[in-house]
Amino acid sequence: MALCLNNSREFVAFTHVLQGLASLSLTRAVIMDHLDWLSPGSKDIDDRVDQFYQVLSPGGFVRLRSRATKPWHCDVFERQGFTVTALGVRKELEVPLNCVNMYVCIILVGGEDDLAL
Repeated sequence: MALCLNNSREFVAFTHVLQGLASLSLTRAVIMDHLDWLSPGSKDIDDRVDQFYQVLSPGGFVRLRSRATKPWHCDVFERQGFTVTALGVRKELEVPLNCVNMYVCIILVGGEDDLAL
């Protein structure tokens, strides 16, 4: 039980998890909509994107989900040098993108040469 609680705390403390990873050590990351909750222009979003830039290995990518059709934080990833590609954007009456049905788009973020999947 204690191990479970420790893991939960680490996951919630997202920034600390990224800080604990070695440079270029992460090949894939999936993040939910927590970036939607940050304020545009806040240091928090810049810090998180910087951390991803540090830990993603060449060829690595981040897959993120959002409640927005064009998440504002995609601009922050692009300014850091990432390529941002929408994998799917749900229209009003379309079938949901996933079983949760709350996400409107799924975005892939990676290096310019890393998205040739």
